[in-house]
Amino acid sequence: MGLKKLIPYVCFIMIGIALFVLGRSSALNAQSLSHLEQLNVSSPAKVEIAQPNRLSNPNALSNNSDLTPKQPILLAAAGSTEPLKFTCQPRQVDVHNYSGGVISHCKKKAFTIAETDSARVDIKPGAARSPHWHDTWEEQILISGKAKTVLIDNKGQVHEEVLEPGMISFLPAGWPHWSEAMGNETVSFFFIFPAGYQTFELGDSVVSLNPNVMQSIIGTKLPKIAQNRDALVMMSK
Repeated sequence: MGLKKLIPYVCFIMIGIALFVLGRSSALNAQSLSHLEQLNVSSPAKVEIAQPNRLSNPNALSNNSDLTPKQPILLAAAGSTEPLKFTCQPRQVDVHNYSGGVISHCKKKAFTIAETDSARVDIKPGAARSPHWHDTWEEQILISGKAKTVLIDNKGQVHEEVLEPGMISFLPAGWPHWSEAMGNETVSFFFIFPAGYQTFELGDSVVSLNPNVMQSIIGTKLPKIAQNRDALVMMSK
């Protein structure tokens, strides 16, 4: 058989191979589309990730409630020009200067994201935070220096602890207490309270008492008392 007679057979074979390949490709594409339709997905790029609140069984996480946030997390709207204020510098908000040091606050009424009130207290050498108590608990964190905190419990027993930087103390509600600077450097505390706490100064109570009652308790005549309104006072040497 001559070469010219073979050319038509070769062409028929090539065309047959091409048609087979095209047919196979179309079949595969049809199977892929059918599978996507079964998943109810119009496009692979639009597949949604299931969220916890869309689970078919809403009690699936009930045995581990710690995984579920108590309240929803709120995010600012996109494009908002109002910055979120989640930090506070006490020395720039509510500052009170006394003879024995400085007390400054970050309270919830001005620092609305917070769930507590807090204060920074700097006590000069030889000074003390005068005796007082609160209607709530208090936590103290010593930042720098060396200090002593004294606490009177609900049975009238006196307790004291020497604090070094990094130490934390907890003072129950209604228990009188005070803190003193030790050494020759200023002591810095960070105090934390439940929001809206109140403070009651022991000095206010003493001055309000009948002098005759106080004299009978102490057993000696008292001079006229001039009340020192300072929350941080220099201790007598």
